Amino acid sequence: MGYATIPVNFRILYRLYCTTDSDTKMPPLPLLSVFTRLFRRSSGTDRASGGIGVAVDSGGTALVRLGGRPKSTCCHDDDDPASGSHVLTRLVTDAGLRRAGCTMVLPRSEYRLVITTAPAVPEEEMAEAVRWRIQDLVDFPVDDALLDVFPMGDGNRRGGEELIYSVVAPREAVQQRINQARHAGLRVHTVDIPELALRNVAARLPEAPEGIMLVHALPTYIAVLLVRGERLFVARGLQPDTSMGPELALENLLLEMQRALDYQASHFSHAPMRHLTVLGDETLDPSALDYLGQSLRLSTRFVELEEIVPGLQGSTARCAVALGAALGG
Repeated sequence: MGYATIPVNFRILYRLYCTTDSDTKMPPLPLLSVFTRLFRRSSGTDRASGGIGVAVDSGGTALVRLGGRPKSTCCHDDDDPASGSHVLTRLVTDAGLRRAGCTMVLPRSEYRLVITTAPAVPEEEMAEAVRWRIQDLVDFPVDDALLDVFPMGDGNRRGGEELIYSVVAPREAVQQRINQARHAGLRVHTVDIPELALRNVAARLPEAPEGIMLVHALPTYIAVLLVRGERLFVARGLQPDTSMGPELALENLLLEMQRALDYQASHFSHAPMRHLTVLGDETLDPSALDYLGQSLRLSTRFVELEEIVPGLQGSTARCAVALGAALGG
């Protein structure tokens, strides 16, 4: 199956071979295969626990469980910036999820997302062809890095070569996150990135078929995504500059949003995006959101996570990423 036609239930990730909690050594990490199947369960334990997503960033850790026994959906969030396994262990213990399978979302600092043209090679050679193409575009060696690709948008482009997203992460960084989850009592079956986890959230909003600009705000990073249906078209973002006043910071965000829309308009044969949705606990105030919507000619609204999963307990920005991982596209 070619990269231009893969369904959305494929991700850039790898499957971890099943091991028991008593194992002291991990099997060697395989290279990311091109298009590893998303969310494929390996045991009844995973299914009984429901979807489980874990998100880690510089400000803390969040864990979301969908359903399970007893049937409930909740987000366990901890603002401790420590990235060690003790924080996640506490969340896993509180949720009663030891030995459950999960999807682990990498922090943005531990991978690179790069846009490249698709090499004219067979699918089985795609990852290696891309590996050497991007070696000068990332700030760490790619020869032993984990790498995979996924399509940019839906292939309905305005001529020119096909574009793809390439995700590359240092093998050691991914290994450390898997070890962290294991020490906390979880089994990692999939590794994800925030952009695709948030895509899963955006795709479940009623505006998705017409096209959504999703703004997801954390204190250290504001993500700007363009999603239509279940496809991620553009992923941009910026790090807030605390030295800026609020008016200049707003203009800086507006500029980044306009760049995302311009890129989509110049590269894809679709009608313009129509909706702006904002989620996160470091969100804009209503007047600022109105200003952005008027400037970009988009309808605007804030999104609560309970709209995605009714009854969800906990609704922080970090929970949104963990929820997207648990939803599994």
